[in-house]
This record gives sequence, structure tokens and C-alpha cells, in this order.
Amino acid sequence: MIEQLTIIKSAIKANVPLLLEGHTGTGKTFTIMKLAQEQNKTLHVINVSGELTVDSILGQQTLLDGTIVWRDGVLTNAMKRGDWVLFDEMNTALPEVLTIINGVLDDTRSITLPNADNERVEANASFRFIGTQNPSSGQYAGTGRLNDALLNRMIRVTFDYMSPTDEIEALKMHTKLKDKSIAGLVSLAHHTRTSSYDNPLSTRDLVKMLRLREHGNMSIKDATSLILRDKYSNDVYDELYNYFSEQMNALEQYSEGTNEDPLEHIQKEFKKLNELRQELVLERANMKDQVKIEILDELLSQTGKKPESFV
Repeated sequence: MIEQLTIIKSAIKANVPLLLEGHTGTGKTFTIMKLAQEQNKTLHVINVSGELTVDSILGQQTLLDGTIVWRDGVLTNAMKRGDWVLFDEMNTALPEVLTIINGVLDDTRSITLPNADNERVEANASFRFIGTQNPSSGQYAGTGRLNDALLNRMIRVTFDYMSPTDEIEALKMHTKLKDKSIAGLVSLAHHTRTSSYDNPLSTRDLVKMLRLREHGNMSIKDATSLILRDKYSNDVYDELYNYFSEQMNALEQYSEGTNEDPLEHIQKEFKKLNELRQELVLERANMKDQVKIEILDELLSQTGKKPESFV
């Protein structure tokens, strides 16, 4: 991940367009959002699909107070202002949209607006373009391969799923929960990614599970069950849920409803048991003392003397 960040930061500094490629939920968009925040830049995220039109990114004529005026689209506006633009799932765009992007990324870094009296818009020096895409291997519906002319204008950076250790730490940033159910979720996700399952669990899926637990008053198992049922067939669901349950049984030796770390929970329960034990020991000691007093009273009564006479 450090190498990826180095490449991304270098490309942004050098004003070289980026293409981040990886499975959904591997942190492509999140990485750019964090960098834009760190550098105090305005970032426009455009969710690309087959319904995204040229007009929606360049602009169009619109009626304002009875007068037809031109209104810039998000790409045109960003180029003028020097903002960052991220085209999310870029390889699902229509060919005519990709043609526009191709022009923006060439050496002139400009576009012509035919419906705005052929206004020529040159990109501000601070303007940056980033695209993301899922692998075009057929796993994701509607994706295709970008043409070579466009690819040659960009640096491609491949994103993979985080290591289990890094993913656990990343998930801890998204929730106040500290218990080891996070490790169980990461183990489940890693299992779906390495066992040839279609549509493996992403980090984004795990974040949803944790939010359902933390804010939706659901147990982690119920939250996981909900997301798994939404993604998989019944047979796959049963297999994955059973796997997750086994992981949780190994990790969570405490009540399902607790939000505590297992070790902390066990320590508290042990403290309670120890306090109860001490109370029982004291109570037992008190009972022994009482028995001794009763025996002594009995012996004294047999001698005909009262306890006070021995004082």
C-alpha cells in the first residue's frame, strides 16, 4: 500500500492522470478522497454508468427566468476552478463520454463546448483527473476495456484487498466497537476472496456490517447474516454463515450481545466471580462463628453458668 500511495502522490504532483484498478471495496475512491482532504482540494466524484451523458459532464442550455442560458457541467466547472475530478467505474462509460475524457487528458488539456458558442475551456493548472475501474474480466456487469489511446494518457495503479492485519486496523477507524468480532469479519472476507467465490466480500461490506451492529442495535451475527443473504444464494449463504459462526465461536468466549473486548469482558466476569467467592467465604466464616457461639452457649447452659460469669 505504501508503494501505491507513493505512485499516486507522485502522479498527482506531476499532473499525470491516474487510473486506479481493483475490485470493488478495495479503497480506490477512499484513497483519493483522503488525499484531496489532506491537500485541501475540492473533489468531485462522478459515478459513471451507461446513463451518464456528455451534457451532464460538459453542461447544457437551460431556461432561467425566461431566458435560455448555458450552465457548465461538473467536468467543465472543475476544469475552470482547478478542482479534482474522479470518474468512478470509468470503464462503464458510454463511448461518447470516453471521447470527451480522451480530449481532456491530451497535451492541450482542453475541451470545446459546441453548445456554448464553441467556447474553448482550458484546464486550470490545479485541475487533476483520476479514474477508477473494476477489472474488465467479466466478473462485473457492464464493464469493458478502455481504448489504448485513453490508457496511454494515464498511469494505471492496481489495488488489491488489504492484508488481514491492515484491514482490521482500517475497520477499527469506522466503528467505536473494540471487540474481536472485527477479526472474525476479516477472516470471513479473506475466505471469500481466496476460495474462488463470486462477488467476494469487500471492505465496504464489512463496514456496513459493523454499522448495522453499532447503530442498528443488531448482533454482529445478525448483521453479517443480513449482508450475506443480500449477496449470495441460499447454499453459499449457509456455507459462509457456518464458516463465520465457527470463527466467532473461536474468537468470542463471551456473550453475543456484549460490545466489549473478549479479554476485558472475561476479566470483568472473573472479578465479579472472585468478589462473589469472597462474599461466600466471609458468609461461611460468619456461619462458623455463629455455630461456635451456639455450641459455647450450649456448653455453658449445661454448667449452669451464664456467659457473663466468665468475663
